[in-house]
Amino acid sequence: MKHYLLTRFNYPDSYKHMEQRLWLFDKFTRPSIEAQTSKDFEWLILGKPPLTIPIEGDVEHSFHEVNKGVMGVEYFDYIKKQLTKDDDKVLITRLDNDDMLMPTYIEDMQGIVETPEDKPVIYEFKGYRLDLRNGTFYTDTRHRANVTSPFITLVSPMNQVTSVFCHNHGHMWKYFKLNMFEKRNWVQIIHETNWVLNQGDCADIARRGDLTEDVPNFIRKLMVMEAG
Repeated sequence: MKHYLLTRFNYPDSYKHMEQRLWLFDKFTRPSIEAQTSKDFEWLILGKPPLTIPIEGDVEHSFHEVNKGVMGVEYFDYIKKQLTKDDDKVLITRLDNDDMLMPTYIEDMQGIVETPEDKPVIYEFKGYRLDLRNGTFYTDTRHRANVTSPFITLVSPMNQVTSVFCHNHGHMWKYFKLNMFEKRNWVQIIHETNWVLNQGDCADIARRGDLTEDVPNFIRKLMVMEAG
């Protein structure tokens, strides 16, 4: 088994919000990956991010230029070259550079996946939503059997290795069998420069989740860091 975590930083030179993206990556995304209870994966960062932030916690990672969009052959060729005859399946998880995984995501995912018989299969956890615009915290209700999240893992058999970016994440359920699990293992961060999620007001975001004060300690600590 091989497991790859993919995060895109393939922005055009004209992108105006790189400074905030790097701040969000440093405050939420990176610490959540460094804290993973299983280190049996590789983090592939796609694009040309001006990262000066060290990635710690014994997390294997590498950078890959993407010259042909998210389906560029560079990173996918790299994945295929790493596979050996001892591997029985390939896990590819997607994570945006302004979101985070709960510390047990990788371990839990690897513990539940099975080797697909003939074609790739999606595995999906439920998650949370943190709105930095007003400090509210929700259990996510938007993502379900017919709206897959940006945190899916695609598990492929060795004879049909497929990228998790082969279709829009919200439509992946149309193309692959979906296995959804109740544990909340990811956090979507809402902020002022979200391209899609900031289009609606706070009431719009509230319709996508149930407000809760039951914030896991790991997330609470990062929220305190953000406030400070």
